[in-house]
Amino acid sequence: MIYLQKEKRDLYEMATEYIDSEKGVETAEDAINGALDIIAENIADDSDYRKKIKSFCFREAVISTKAAKEEKSPYEMYYDFSEPILKIPSHRILAINRGEKEEFLKVKLDKPEEKIVDYLKKQIIQDYKSQFSEVLEKTIIDSYKRLIEPSIEREIRSDLSEKSEEQAIKVFGKNAKQLLLQPPIKNMTVMGFDPAYRTGCKIAVIDKTGKVLDTTTVYPTDPQNDVEGAKKILKGLIQKHQINMIAIGNGTASRESEMFVSDMMKEIDSEIYYAIVSEAGASVYSASKLATEEYPDINVSLRGAISIARRLQDPLSELVKIDPKSIGVGQYQHDVNQKKLNESLTGVVEDAVNSVGVDVNTATPSLLSYVSGINRNNCKKYCQVS
Repeated sequence: MIYLQKEKRDLYEMATEYIDSEKGVETAEDAINGALDIIAENIADDSDYRKKIKSFCFREAVISTKAAKEEKSPYEMYYDFSEPILKIPSHRILAINRGEKEEFLKVKLDKPEEKIVDYLKKQIIQDYKSQFSEVLEKTIIDSYKRLIEPSIEREIRSDLSEKSEEQAIKVFGKNAKQLLLQPPIKNMTVMGFDPAYRTGCKIAVIDKTGKVLDTTTVYPTDPQNDVEGAKKILKGLIQKHQINMIAIGNGTASRESEMFVSDMMKEIDSEIYYAIVSEAGASVYSASKLATEEYPDINVSLRGAISIARRLQDPLSELVKIDPKSIGVGQYQHDVNQKKLNESLTGVVEDAVNSVGVDVNTATPSLLSYVSGINRNNCKKYCQVS
């Protein structure tokens, strides 16, 4: 391009030398357009230019979103939204990405176009008095708008998404570790209480080692409202198994169930407590292959109550069974790279397990598989021998 600007011959005179009908170059205009396309591509492919343009964009570009369709959605706050990409937090990037994927949002980057074009002109046009300066200026603008801008926008959106995913996975790992390292409740018989309305509240009793002692279903909530019948059944179980603790799931009908349990406890002479337990992922686990292997003779609906009870009794050994994106301790788990998310959970669990150790007499294969030196294959054999 520098050589071209020093050329004294007329542009069209030069172009006539490249007319070749066999190559589809019929006129001098065709030859000029072809040459300009090559120059535009060379500009777009220059790594130094692209690096500088990206730095301009990361410092000054603004991400803006508009509604793709006028209807209510979880993304209404982004229907007319803009924020500099230098300041936008990772959770907003992931929310915008999901809104765009679900076709509720249109997203674009407003870039400092004037500054970028001026930079390219300074790098490329050496002599503004040259007969080629005007055509080069048009070619620079064409190269930027047609080739550079779309690809740079894709790269920046990809970089933002990748960094946001990394941050989300980091948050997930930190929260998961805190959840896994909750202190277990030792030497207590626990009643798991999985709240519900129409289908009834599922009940499971586990002993001090996590073994299932009893299961049932009661109907103290709407529409049955069989409060007295439910109290009678639960009081019988509490007396029969000397239950010390009731773990209530925090899902549907949790508040009503808590009120019911609180009232019932006032009528019991023995010392008993209750706690609200996260039931995130319990339904997913209940229907899983692992749950079927562990409790083949217990109904799927009752397995959730067992999981709730065991989460209170020994959070670490129970939560390792749950699919990572179902635990509910991070940002947009379903949107991030699932392989990296699983790797993060594996690392967190291994760190937690090897920090606190396990009781080999009661540990499940799921938990033992995270112990250094034991893999999933030989831990099952070990459990069978034990």
